[in-house]
Amino acid sequence: MIRHCKRLIAISLVVVFICAFAPAGPALAADGNDCSLTVVYSGERGPVSGSSFSIRQIGSTGEDGKLTINEPFSGYSLDFDQTDAGGWRILANTLEAYILRDRVPASDQKTTDQNGKLSFTGLPRGLYLLSGERAEVDGFSYTPEPMFIILPGEGEGEPEYDVVVEPKKEVVPLTEEEKITVSVIKVWNDGGNSADRPAEIEVDLFCDGERYDSAVLDNVCRWRAKWEDLDPTKKWTVAEKTVPTGYRVSVERENTLFVVTNTRTIVKSAHTDEPKLPQTGMLLWPVAVLAVLGSVSFLAGMIVTKRSDKS
Repeated sequence: MIRHCKRLIAISLVVVFICAFAPAGPALAADGNDCSLTVVYSGERGPVSGSSFSIRQIGSTGEDGKLTINEPFSGYSLDFDQTDAGGWRILANTLEAYILRDRVPASDQKTTDQNGKLSFTGLPRGLYLLSGERAEVDGFSYTPEPMFIILPGEGEGEPEYDVVVEPKKEVVPLTEEEKITVSVIKVWNDGGNSADRPAEIEVDLFCDGERYDSAVLDNVCRWRAKWEDLDPTKKWTVAEKTVPTGYRVSVERENTLFVVTNTRTIVKSAHTDEPKLPQTGMLLWPVAVLAVLGSVSFLAGMIVTKRSDKS
């Protein structure tokens, strides 16, 4: 009986150890298979040829199967822990603006053929950002939307090593003569803790990847600015020049409105002045499992004790 109880305690401890150190979410499996990515790009009058796309490996998969964000992208004050398509879309637009500003070189760059297709091959597993340059074809201006891609993709029960994508795009007729106004608004997501905010921030406006102008945002201008009489056929992007310490940044675009949001990464407790780091990836189910296993270990210990007393 004592031996049986000791074995039960040992098994319980092993399970506790596994639960305590198991990863909180799914991880990408690592193997030696290379992947490929095919881009299919079509417009108002058929395939769009001669359009340039670039790809950058944002994250790589290690031997443990986990995704690690690569340099220099890990150095940006961005949140790569997204949970839905909308969040990834905003992150893609935000990251692309910084890539254009800092002229981060591409892993590879190719141009669509007469069928509006191109392929990147020999790609290791990981997270990629696909972005394209604005192109004028058949009387239209095409501006592709950046997108994240995980390689390999998810097939029907099996990894998909050859992935095909059709990027979304903004289409504007080249005959469009009406000028546009680009606006930017700063939003602070810090629980109203204005004391920790900087007095002002600066944003840069880019036209087709080249710096066009900048604006200083503060309380006086109600944290907003606008640029008028701009060419609607160009690609306009916005980037915060310097992200305040203790904040992360995201830039959401809706037509010609850019919303630059700074989210506080250190949250102060309501009862103390001590900074409290937000929970990341914490799951509640291990708590219940550990509680049950703790009870099993405790009961087993009581049985052993009683058995020893009788002996």
